[in-house]
Amino acid sequence: MMKQIDLIRHGSVHNPENRIYGWSDIPLSNPPEGIIDLIDKNILKKNSLIVTSDLKRCSMAAEFLAEQYNLQLLQTEQIREQSFGDWENMTWDEVKAKQPEELKQFFDDWIHERPPNGESFIDMRQRVIEFLEERKAHSRAEIWITHAGPIRAVVSQQKKTAFNRSV
Repeated sequence: MMKQIDLIRHGSVHNPENRIYGWSDIPLSNPPEGIIDLIDKNILKKNSLIVTSDLKRCSMAAEFLAEQYNLQLLQTEQIREQSFGDWENMTWDEVKAKQPEELKQFFDDWIHERPPNGESFIDMRQRVIEFLEERKAHSRAEIWITHAGPIRAVVSQQKKTAFNRSV
């Protein structure tokens, strides 16, 4: 029987300028307590472990749930979003103005291309899947509070689907 891992994406973020924020630690739009209204309480089993990205948009909600339901918590960089390197905190228009060729290459093949000093989707996927494989050795059910990219990576791995069709 396969271990159960429930995947939850962090809540909405405060990003009025639509900046690129893969590894940038930007705040949630709403208090983390709001997560409680969005999830199925049945997944909050007493023996579950909450695994969370260390970025605040995930970890704040995870800390709240762990405290409310007396669950253990594991924070890790391994399930962070894709790093956009030098493009972090820039808008897409700023990137287009400063690095139009790099941006075109990235959008032509976002799965394999890396932003300068960042990760490709493949790089991020590899990082997340390695962590997933490590976690399979543990028997407890887990609740992962993470980002869209890592969720897409796990879903594509488990369903054996293409990345762009996984979520």
